Amino acid sequence: MQTRQGLCQDCLTWQKKYPQLLHNRALFTYNDAMQEFFKQYKTSGDYQLSNCFTSVLGQFLKKMPADDYVPIPTDTKSYQRRGFNPVCGIFGKVVPLYECLNKRELPVKQAHKNRSERLATAQPFQANMDKCRPLAGKQIILLDDVYTTGRTLFHARDCLLRAVPSLKITTVTLAR
Repeated sequence: MQTRQGLCQDCLTWQKKYPQLLHNRALFTYNDAMQEFFKQYKTSGDYQLSNCFTSVLGQFLKKMPADDYVPIPTDTKSYQRRGFNPVCGIFGKVVPLYECLNKRELPVKQAHKNRSERLATAQPFQANMDKCRPLAGKQIILLDDVYTTGRTLFHARDCLLRAVPSLKITTVTLAR
C-alpha cells in the first residue's frame, strides 16, 4: 500500500498546466512485481488475476464513497484481442461501474511510448452524451489500472467535464 503524503513531482508539474489537480489515490506502487502482474493480466489475458485485489479494493473504496464509478475504457481492438477491459475486470467486482466513455484506437499503445510521447498523446476519449447527462452534479470516481504520467486520467477528466461541467471528479488507480 502507498503511504506517501503530499504532492508528488508529477502533481507539481501538472499543477502548472491544470489549476485543479486529479487528487489521484493509488493503492500500490508500480514495482517489478506489479509490472509482472499486469504483463500476465493484460498482455497474456489472464482474467482470473482480476480477483487478486478485490478485498483490498473493497475496503479502500468504502472510505471513498461516490455517486458513480467510471472506468477508463479500452479501445475496441484491445477489447477484442483480450476479451475484457482490464479496468472493469479489477474494479467491477467491487463497485458498480458506470461506463460512459468511449476510447478511439491509438496508432501506438501507451505502454509502447516513452514519457514525452505519452504526455503528447491527443485526446483519445469521447463521452457518450446520453449516458453522461444523468451524472450532472454528482461525485464520481474515475478508475484506472495504472497511473504512469497522468495523461490518460487528465484526458478522461477533461472529456467528462466538457460533457458535464458540474461533475465532481476524483481518481483512483490500482498502481502508481
